[in-house]
Amino acid sequence: MEKMWNGRRIFVLPKNSYHYCGYDNKYEETITGYTYIRDPEPGDHLDAPVNYIELREDVEILNVDEDGVGVKWGADKECPIYYSEELEELEEGLK
Repeated sequence: MEKMWNGRRIFVLPKNSYHYCGYDNKYEETITGYTYIRDPEPGDHLDAPVNYIELREDVEILNVDEDGVGVKWGADKECPIYYSEELEELEEGLK
């Protein structure tokens, strides 16, 4: 779901979304990555919880399905997939 938050256009990810930068695909001019949904499990995991994608000019949502979100961004930019506790609390308060 797209929305404006703190002056930025973002795509809010489903609850229990995760991302691992090690799975990103690096090309000459772009990087592609994806988020996926899984049950939170205790223990050591390489992935990290995420809850939004910043929709900058270089960012394109490739696909959205029940398993997660595919995204592409400029290779000279940082990953646009983030976690914000503030956003999580805001989203929880709206339910």
